[in-house]
Amino acid sequence: MYPNKIQNKTNGVAPRRWIHCCNRPLSDLISETIGSVDEWISNLDNLRQLSAYREDNDFIEKFAAVKRQNKVKLAKWVLDQTGIVIPVDALYDVQVKRIHEYKR
Repeated sequence: MYPNKIQNKTNGVAPRRWIHCCNRPLSDLISETIGSVDEWISNLDNLRQLSAYREDNDFIEKFAAVKRQNKVKLAKWVLDQTGIVIPVDALYDVQVKRIHEYKR
């Protein structure tokens, strides 16, 4: 009926819930910075409050520490699974796609 209309299908996981469930250190930093988890987990627009901290050195250092902690965790997992050492200071480009049985 509307050939030019873009339709998006998702697995139903909201970005804010993904952050909260899969990256607890980042979730904790966001909650510590802008308020309780209830304030941003229920409304993604509340994450815009973080823009007020874009030049706050304390926040930037904490954010960088969370990123580094996650890279260390990933590097350890890669080493354990493959025996390959990847440098923590490298730029990582990781993509993950769940393969559903019905798509095989």
